[in-house]
Amino acid sequence: MAGPRTLLVELISDDVDALCATGRELLTHSSPDGALRLWLRAVAVHASAMNGLVASEMLAEPSAGAASALADCHDSIRVTGAALLTRAQRDGETAAEVDIVDLLKLAGAIAWASQQSPEDEGLLDRLLALAVGRNGHF
Repeated sequence: MAGPRTLLVELISDDVDALCATGRELLTHSSPDGALRLWLRAVAVHASAMNGLVASEMLAEPSAGAASALADCHDSIRVTGAALLTRAQRDGETAAEVDIVDLLKLAGAIAWASQQSPEDEGLLDRLLALAVGRNGHF
């Protein structure tokens, strides 16, 4: 019988693939900072899909030496985000000290917070805007 993490991977693998494909497409977006923000919004929406289960499993640091399919999904998301972040730091105005793991945790936290008020459909976007800052940059 498949364990809970195996079932989770089966449920989310197509979504993770689509999320990473979106990130790769955004690497050609005219605004590196805007591309990163768009992708982090997609990450937050993805994390909201299973009411926090995905956020808690996917956005947590994988255990040392983990070779599971779930860790592979996490790595795919992290690598995609790192490419977008590197571009935003190099060609945009995103600060050099910003870290992709921190941004993924932030996206997960925003997803969780927005789930606490499902009647407020704009909460996710408002919280993401607050995280980005007044000037629109991380």
